Amino acid sequence: MAPKDKYTVILPTYNERRNLPIIIWLLDRTFTKHNLDYEIIIVDDASPDGTLEIAQQLQTLYAPTHIILRPRPGKLGLGTAYVH
Repeated sequence: MAPKDKYTVILPTYNERRNLPIIIWLLDRTFTKHNLDYEIIIVDDASPDGTLEIAQQLQTLYAPTHIILRPRPGKLGLGTAYVH
């Protein structure tokens, strides 16, 4: 039997405290509805608005296997978030 596909979404964030729960909920709902295995990698560039704290709460809510946190020490840019 072939291994099941796993989908990965990389979300670079900076000051996304209000938006992050919405996009995570939408992604989870879509993947779950279609019975797809997934992971969402949140790459936060030290957001001063508390985005990382919200991401940690979402990780607890949706499970560490689905929400993976990759915090960075400062604002390092969008492009580098994808290769982090």
